[in-house]
Amino acid sequence: MQNELIEMFAVPLTVSTYEKSIFQELKFIENLDFKDNIQGLTRISKDFFILNRPELGELKKFIEHQIKLYVKNIYGSDDEVVITQSWVNKAKKGDFHQNHTHSNSLISGVFYPLLDETLPPIMFKKFTREISLNTTEKNKFNSDIYKLNLKSKSLVLFPSNITHGVPINKSNNLRYSLAFNTWPKGIIGNKDELSYTLEN
Repeated sequence: MQNELIEMFAVPLTVSTYEKSIFQELKFIENLDFKDNIQGLTRISKDFFILNRPELGELKKFIEHQIKLYVKNIYGSDDEVVITQSWVNKAKKGDFHQNHTHSNSLISGVFYPLLDETLPPIMFKKFTREISLNTTEKNKFNSDIYKLNLKSKSLVLFPSNITHGVPINKSNNLRYSLAFNTWPKGIIGNKDELSYTLEN
C-alpha cells in the first residue's frame, strides 16, 4: 500500500500581469522623492499613500481587482478589503531589503513596473524549524527559502505575516517596486462565533 502525502496549510501566493502600457506610470515613479538611504537599505518614497495619486489610477484599479479575486478565491469571502498604505521602493547597486513582515495588514502586495534578469528576486522565508537535517535533494518541504523570479509588470499578493526580503542589488540598474498593505473594511468576524469586532 502506497503512503498518502497530504500537503497541509499551504501559503497562498498569486502572481498576475498588468497588460496595459506602464510607460507613464514608470516615468512618474522615477521622478518621486525618496527618503535617504540608511546603511544600504532600499530607499522608500516619501509618499506613503502613493496609490492615491491620480497618475497611478489605472494601476490602482488593476490591483484592487486582483485583491478582490484573492479574497474571493483564496479566502472564499465577499468581504471588502481595501488598500491602506502604499509606497515605492528604489534599490541602487549595493542596496538590499532586509527580511520583514507587514504588521496591521491582511494581504500585502508588490508590483514591479520594470524588471530584468540582472535584478535580485523577492525571497520568502519559511518559519524556522527546530531541527535541521542534512538533505540530499531540496523540495518544498525541506527548503526554508522560496525565490520568486518575476517579470516586468508583475503583481504578487501574499499574506502579510510571511517573512520576505530582497538580496543585495549587484546590478547597475535601478530596482523599483510598488508595495502596499490592506485591511478589511466594515465589520470583521461573527457575533455568533464570538469573533466580532466593531465596524471600521
